[in-house]
Amino acid sequence: MAYINECVQKGEERTFDLGYGREVNPYKWTIDKEKGYIFFEDYTEIDEPINQHFVFVYKNKVITMILNGEEFDETDTRIWKIGGITIPEEFSREEVLDELRKAVVAYGSSGQLPNYRFGFSKAKAGF
Repeated sequence: MAYINECVQKGEERTFDLGYGREVNPYKWTIDKEKGYIFFEDYTEIDEPINQHFVFVYKNKVITMILNGEEFDETDTRIWKIGGITIPEEFSREEVLDELRKAVVAYGSSGQLPNYRFGFSKAKAGF
């Protein structure tokens, strides 16, 4: 199954521990339901226009990161670049990044939900 953007449905709500005594409950996510991988933006007070905080739940482990999406190519496709990420040692960096690329492309420019398009929607992983 491929990644899809969706609002979190009633009964599917989840809480993710980001460490440092901080938990989040996303209201929308980009999810591969078959694999159980979830990608979502972590809306924080420290987000900057260029750097945004994201969470990738991979094999039941929470991986936090900062992605930079200020660059667009000639077709107005947003190019996401990693500003910072810590991948747990038990995972292959390349395997995590390969799966993360798929999630980022599905997420698009800003996690657009089906039937709700505005502005820029396409994206690619620049990592």
